[in-house]
Amino acid sequence: MINGRMLKIIHYLYSNKDTTYKDISKDLDIKERLIRYDIEKINDFLEIQKLPLIERLPKGRLLFSDTLSLDDFEQGHEFIFTQNDRVSLILLLLLLDPKQVKLNKLSVELQVSRSTLKNDLDLLEKQLEKEHILLQYNQTFVLIGNEINIVDLAIKEFEKYVDLVAGNKVLINAFEERVLDIINKSFNYINLRNVVIWIDELLDSMQCLLTDQLYKWYVANVLILLCYIINERTHPLEKTKINPVEFTIFDASIKELEKIIEKKITLKKQNILVRLLNYTNKYGKYEQSMDIIQVEALTKQFILLMSEKIDLPFEKDEILFEGLINHMSALITRLNQGITLNDNITSILSNSDIKVFEIVLSVTREIELLNQINNDTEITYLAIHFIASMKRIKDKEYKRILLVCGFGYGTSTMLKETLINEFQVTIVDIIPTYRINSYQKWNDIDYVISTSPVKLPIAIDLICVHPILTQQDFIHMRNMGIPRKTTLAHYYSINQHLDFLTDDQRLRVLEVIQKELGNQLEKKTTKKINKLTDLLIYENIQVVDQEMSWQESVCVSTDILLKKGFINEKYVEEIFEGIENLGFYSVTDESFALLHGESNETINQSCMSLLINRQPIKFNDKTIKLVFVLASKDKKEHIPAVITWVRMITNTNVIDRLTQCNDLPEAYQILLECERKVV
Repeated sequence: MINGRMLKIIHYLYSNKDTTYKDISKDLDIKERLIRYDIEKINDFLEIQKLPLIERLPKGRLLFSDTLSLDDFEQGHEFIFTQNDRVSLILLLLLLDPKQVKLNKLSVELQVSRSTLKNDLDLLEKQLEKEHILLQYNQTFVLIGNEINIVDLAIKEFEKYVDLVAGNKVLINAFEERVLDIINKSFNYINLRNVVIWIDELLDSMQCLLTDQLYKWYVANVLILLCYIINERTHPLEKTKINPVEFTIFDASIKELEKIIEKKITLKKQNILVRLLNYTNKYGKYEQSMDIIQVEALTKQFILLMSEKIDLPFEKDEILFEGLINHMSALITRLNQGITLNDNITSILSNSDIKVFEIVLSVTREIELLNQINNDTEITYLAIHFIASMKRIKDKEYKRILLVCGFGYGTSTMLKETLINEFQVTIVDIIPTYRINSYQKWNDIDYVISTSPVKLPIAIDLICVHPILTQQDFIHMRNMGIPRKTTLAHYYSINQHLDFLTDDQRLRVLEVIQKELGNQLEKKTTKKINKLTDLLIYENIQVVDQEMSWQESVCVSTDILLKKGFINEKYVEEIFEGIENLGFYSVTDESFALLHGESNETINQSCMSLLINRQPIKFNDKTIKLVFVLASKDKKEHIPAVITWVRMITNTNVIDRLTQCNDLPEAYQILLECERKVV
């Protein structure tokens, strides 16, 4: 009998007829010993069927006969469902038609005992908990949780089977046959292939080209909505207040779809369907209610904040503004409609691009509405706009400067060095003020920078600065279109110019450069953490007086760090998962909670926050008023801070004083006073 893992190996051998155990293990991510075991079983099967065996040669080499076909394994033979197969089938049933989940019936169909199925359900229950969904039994099995989360899970699961439903697979195995049987039954046996053709034609008519992954997500969205329509179930979005949309442009398409499914679509569900169809248009052409003023305001705010963070004049890049405003229209539509992208494109970013990604992520946390973005795909698409803009800015020639300075050689030289080090400029000449009228090489000059007001003989931009540049001078020069030099911009440019090296060599060179110069995310030299207040800074403390659940307290205390870009959303998820899996072990009753995640990949900078609530917060049977959130980049540098805190609670009355404080300045003063007593 053939199981799912064996079939995976057989498919690999069919495509790679001369291979090795090691190659199969590497490419399929299956342990070598399991492959050897499965090859034995496959050969037993072949021997019974009187078919050529897989040849096992010295040094782990395997030869698969040219006379063997996939039909020999996949048609007319008994199939063993693995636990993963069974769990996937049960989950599909629960999402599409929970009434079909009957243990006695499934036990016969899947050829396993009821106790085995109960083990499968236990495993599925743990998987569902990660999605904040519960599996309960009340005469029938049902999924309990946020209905939008359940729909999102259904879409995510259905993406796996889009090719199957579309009829793109020539040969299917027993597992896939069972999947199709579940789907067809749940959709009342309508011709889903015709629905997919309808989607394809609609995308063509809108001239919309999607990636393969995004296409599967899109088809899955439409099909899951159709499942609700066909079975006359209420879709969660029908219960939410969403503005009506213009149907006219899709009238003919909707009527055609109604013919395919042989069912009228209600106005509410048409509203949801049209919003989904609108998603494919990146420029909001069909979205009549889009607030253009809001889009422009968000785009300008976003570009200005990025200009401040990276110190490049993005606001002067018209191509960036035009591209981003079009993208922002679609992004706002997705946020308003609760549509999540799962395009998995973050992997295309290079090492230097990732730095831009991290800055974009931190900026979105500062902008209302954009702070609702909760996945890497959206951030990546936004980052790509700025990466392209950086290339355009870097590709421009350095600005050619005539420096006019009448304060002598020393001052002129100092100002010249500052300009060269801080800005993307070339100093063509340095002259005193009295020589301005006799100067001849104006064709070689883009800007005149002068330490005093002067009258120029030709029309050219003049920038007046102090001999020692002030912060206002820096801002004025950037506003006039002279870009600052930044480590991030250099890093990006250097990376491009090292393309003659191998990837490993280039990475080693860049690591040295980054170590010597730092990067834009590190605006100042990292301070060594020796005590609590080195890690817990003033801005990361919040004092409130309000009722809140423990979940709300976690959200408030992590949001302090999220807004500054010190951690990302995945770190917050890790904290919740830790509590759900391990309980409130990090909470000391009548004292404080010290919450943290695990993965340092979700931390951008070591940090700590403190939420002080004058009202008690219940963590199950434990009550506290202080909630710390700790994030340590290297799992070591936080240790002195934690040791200091332990000494403070052992040797001072810091907890009593903090729980009674009135405001942030008082709280911080208490921390400093108690810290000084133990350090």
